[in-house]
Amino acid sequence: MKHPDYDRYVAACNYPWHVDGPAVERHLGRYLTALGEERMIRRLLAGWTLEGEPAIARYIGGVIAKLPIMDARDAMTEMEAKVALAAVRAMDVKEARVAMDSTEAWAAMNARAATDLMPAMDARAARAMDATNADDVKRFATWCIQSNGKYYWRFECSYIATVWLGANTDAVRAWSGPLFESFCSGCWFLLWTDSTLYWIAKPTLHFIYNRRKQLHRTDGPAVESDVEPLHFLNGIWIPGDYDITHPHDLTAEQILREENADVRRELIRLVGIERLLSSLPHRVLNKQGDYEVLSVDFPGLIEDARFLKMKNPSIGVWHLEGVERECQTVQQAINWRAGHFAENEDWKPEILT
Repeated sequence: MKHPDYDRYVAACNYPWHVDGPAVERHLGRYLTALGEERMIRRLLAGWTLEGEPAIARYIGGVIAKLPIMDARDAMTEMEAKVALAAVRAMDVKEARVAMDSTEAWAAMNARAATDLMPAMDARAARAMDATNADDVKRFATWCIQSNGKYYWRFECSYIATVWLGANTDAVRAWSGPLFESFCSGCWFLLWTDSTLYWIAKPTLHFIYNRRKQLHRTDGPAVESDVEPLHFLNGIWIPGDYDITHPHDLTAEQILREENADVRRELIRLVGIERLLSSLPHRVLNKQGDYEVLSVDFPGLIEDARFLKMKNPSIGVWHLEGVERECQTVQQAINWRAGHFAENEDWKPEILT
């Protein structure tokens, strides 16, 4: 039998959604009371900084402090497990599982599409952990808040709110009801810290697609989130390091240093491969059909960097892939990229692409 609030839940799963801040905070107050917890309740607003949110700075500092003895995933799992104890203390685990596994509840989960747009940002976040630069720490913080829920205990409200749809004891109803109402009032994520319960409003999604039905927007973020706006080109998440709304400001050095091949490909597509190469001294060492081996100089940085220029026939997009400096011919570059697959014979370009 369908829960009386099921249709409200489905409606609240459609983003963008109206945000009633006072209602969210009123319901979260009841949620904390039901758990027997005391926290300040604070909305995290766009433009936030670690200096302005010391509770988040302490939270992130605690994560980073653990990194020498465990990887990021384990650190955040352990840390979030501690604050999760308060949330599950009143929960009948069996009832919660029934609620979350409900076919109807999962069918309503189109809200998860918003967070499923976020690819794993693990590698970029891991690099930030080793940095002391404030911008890098902020980037790592946004990853912890907005992206880590794919792997760890998740305080993403469209998921946890389903507990209310299956709650059948007073103890579970006491906390899941207010949490459900906060979701319906516009709450997207919760972040527990030592002194503050932060809430993040539901994002605005811009459903702008390319011909392949991939999320694509060049004049602004595809997901307007208060944690961090997310930009997408042809379905690929583009880090905020790159201002894709002003492609003429992007430099060849920036683009060719990008380690992620998908991101690099989309930036090249956005800027145009000829414009990108025209800004750097380069020469063609060898050509074979739509493949070229290029020697590219980065003035003041490096000379004779080797790249394989090639066209992806399936989507008609040009790529530049770095290869070792010993590669003189297209076949050598293709074999190098193919690795052990080309140990005994030359690799064929049509197989590689």
